[in-house]
Amino acid sequence: MSTLITNIRLWDGLAERAMEGAALLIVDERVAWAGARGDAPEAASGAEVVDGDGGTLLPGLIDAHIHLGWGGASARAEETTLRNAAAALATGITAARDLGAPSHAVITAARAIARGEAPGPHLIAAGRPVAMPGGYAPGVAAEADSPEAVRAAVAAQVAAGAGIIKVIASPVPAGPEVRVPRSFGEASLAAAAGAAHAVGLRITAHAHSLDGARDAVAAGFDCIEHGYRLDAATIAEMARRGTWLVPTLVAMEAAQAPQMAPGRPPETAARARERWEAAVEAARQAHRAGVRIAAGTDAITNVPVTAIRREVALLIEAAGMSPVQALRAATSDAAVLLGIAQETGRIHAGLRADLLLLAGDPLDDPAALSEVRGVWRSGERR
Repeated sequence: MSTLITNIRLWDGLAERAMEGAALLIVDERVAWAGARGDAPEAASGAEVVDGDGGTLLPGLIDAHIHLGWGGASARAEETTLRNAAAALATGITAARDLGAPSHAVITAARAIARGEAPGPHLIAAGRPVAMPGGYAPGVAAEADSPEAVRAAVAAQVAAGAGIIKVIASPVPAGPEVRVPRSFGEASLAAAAGAAHAVGLRITAHAHSLDGARDAVAAGFDCIEHGYRLDAATIAEMARRGTWLVPTLVAMEAAQAPQMAPGRPPETAARARERWEAAVEAARQAHRAGVRIAAGTDAITNVPVTAIRREVALLIEAAGMSPVQALRAATSDAAVLLGIAQETGRIHAGLRADLLLLAGDPLDDPAALSEVRGVWRSGERR
């Protein structure tokens, strides 16, 4: 089966500008050729032709921090995951990293999607996050109270089929009166990193606080999620070690912007403003220091699956990235973070045909990400 998408501008996930007057040939699940429309190979002569009508074809988007298993009854977690996965794919997300749910239903759903039994992005799922006792929402995390217990909790996620390990480096209090440490502790975090890396998995840290982020970086984590309180020393160490950052600015905006609205008590608005400004400054400084950044939304905890569009805009408006840098963060760079760059994240012959067709050009106006004309996952139009 072959498809020729023609009359398009084409952005390959890396270039500074899109190619005008382009075309792309899909054969089975993969890109067979991409280039100037007049140079289409002879193999394109028998292909089904899709007229792109002057739109922009780019790699499918990648959400590096998503929670597809949230938002429904726990007894129907797999059904909820598949419903959210289908919505994510329709948005243009063709790959995602699911970073934790109360059960292993997301792993089961990811297998169903991989078998072609349900629509959705290619999913790398963490299973249950690992946390200290009382360090996350009740009933969600796999709790561990020592380095030995941490290693056992990581092993349980691996046995369930996790493709990434998620650890709550910055414990989350269950309520406003609950007090928890600012970090899981470097010894437990190092145990988690060692256990994950020993079986070839990457590991990432939920880190709102500086202490949790700093300890996770020192422990050898591959990525920091959120990183709202990073300081200069931690950012420098992340840049030195190659530790990634997924800043999830859209989630912070959703949490804090309502508290800054007119009519809020001044102290409430001031605290919200300080939190938002700290998160923005951390992302901005990380970008300036050369920390590698990938786009992630924290959907669907408090933002919808469509929030990847706003995250790209915030990486530009708030973090100071250029449009092409922000789009790479949601495509080719995110694929590197997820370990799937040899399969997807770019448009190149031999890679999976995970594609997004837009009416406009997101390199000129990121708002064009909402103008979806077509989505292909592994060569099949969805």
